[in-house]
Amino acid sequence: MLRSLHDRTKIFRVFLAAFNLLCLLFIAMNSAADDNGTWTYTLDGDTATITGCVETCPVELVIPDTINGYSVTSIGTAAFWMSKLTSITIGSGSS
Repeated sequence: MLRSLHDRTKIFRVFLAAFNLLCLLFIAMNSAADDNGTWTYTLDGDTATITGCVETCPVELVIPDTINGYSVTSIGTAAFWMSKLTSITIGSGSS
């Protein structure tokens, strides 16, 4: 019985390690964002969603209408949550 329990523990640990690895790969694949040196963003067809700043965001933020030719149509949830913004100017195409 003791050997069987030991074997089950090993199997569980291997399973848990594989599961953790798959979770990390999933997060990495879904967190991929483009950047243009100023903004991080995701693309959906010919539109962009700003997901944050590459470096520290300026306190007076200006959201552009386009990034690298893609229309900025939205700002991601919590894109600037750690920023100390004092003002934001949003382009006409963003929501």
